[in-house]
Amino acid sequence: MHAFSAFAALATLAAATFTNAAPASSGRERLYARSLVTGHDIEARFEFWGRTDGTGTFVKVEVLKGLTVNKGDFHGPYGYHIHTNPVGKERDCAKALAHLDPLEVTESLICDPAFPEYCQEGDLSGKHGKFNGTTTGAIETFGYTDDYLRFFPEDLSILGRSIVIHASNKTRLACGDIISTLDGTATGSFKPTYKPSKFVKHYPTVAPTNPPQVVTPFVGTEFPSDDTLHNLPFPLANPAIPLSEALNVKLVRQTQTVWVNGSQTQVELPIEKKSSAKPPFHGFQDKTWTWVKDLAKSVKWYMEVLGFHGGEIDGTISSIARGTKAEMNVYLFQADEENPVRRAELVLMVEPELPEHQNEVGPGLALKAWWDQIKDTVKVTAPLERKPWGWYMFNIEDPDAFFQHGPDEEEQ
Repeated sequence: MHAFSAFAALATLAAATFTNAAPASSGRERLYARSLVTGHDIEARFEFWGRTDGTGTFVKVEVLKGLTVNKGDFHGPYGYHIHTNPVGKERDCAKALAHLDPLEVTESLICDPAFPEYCQEGDLSGKHGKFNGTTTGAIETFGYTDDYLRFFPEDLSILGRSIVIHASNKTRLACGDIISTLDGTATGSFKPTYKPSKFVKHYPTVAPTNPPQVVTPFVGTEFPSDDTLHNLPFPLANPAIPLSEALNVKLVRQTQTVWVNGSQTQVELPIEKKSSAKPPFHGFQDKTWTWVKDLAKSVKWYMEVLGFHGGEIDGTISSIARGTKAEMNVYLFQADEENPVRRAELVLMVEPELPEHQNEVGPGLALKAWWDQIKDTVKVTAPLERKPWGWYMFNIEDPDAFFQHGPDEEEQ
């Protein structure tokens, strides 16, 4: 067991609800990835929030600049997709290859948002709408839940991939890698490492050839008739399984009898099978994620008052730490409509059973000394003491009421 543990336990601050709010979930672990997409003076941020309980993946999107109605020879609406391969530090969008499409839907079958199970997994704009350019080139933050966007297994994972924004003529205008600490493509402060994904290790070397005829069998909310599906010029892909039905799946190839151009034939197609395998990695506990009203102000307070280090702000996130090896690490996020300000608790505690850990919360970090240093500069809600369950703790309150610090009853 480590010498100390520190975490923030989250609960909603207010009863207000938000249209695009990240979904509430009983899943303890959050899976997180992000991407900064640039090119042709476009700059956009994408964030992906997954769970380990079958909740759909929440996607948060913000276009900071560059996506005007017309961009010289290029026009909107602008599609955007997850592509199979990373583009690297050079952001060579051609290296992204094709859309993430493990079930081989192909780009020749037009995605209908009413039937996302028959869309390419990576076709985000097909399932959720394209970007319409604006006069300023910026698009305010919005978000949505995608029930078919997966962090695992490898074949279907969004990790180690890239995002590409296209003009209406499919020209690739901007791109960027999807990075995460889950697979080693991001550092602890969510900077790109530009190292290969430790999870997704198998990539295509060429893009697949799409059938020449484009079809739109799914139109509106009614499922297509048998006559429509039987006369498609290529086999209809197997539908994806939503996360709510299977947290994990296995992708296999299976010979099936299908209809093509009014006749039955046998082909081999990929299909998802439900899997009981546990998630292949651990995400962040809710307790290490804190949404704050003013990110810069909160980071400053942690550093100047509590003696944390780090604190570099990257967009909407900052990683702060304390200890010679950052043993105490907290992630702070700027709150917004998708992730409102939340009340949180930070437990500062030590393991008393080991003599060498008495009053320590990490190498060279004495809890008693820390308490003596800050107790007269903060509002104390509970002084340093040994709790009945055997841990030393103290509680303090944030002066700006972003959140409170104190013991988490669930851990008691």
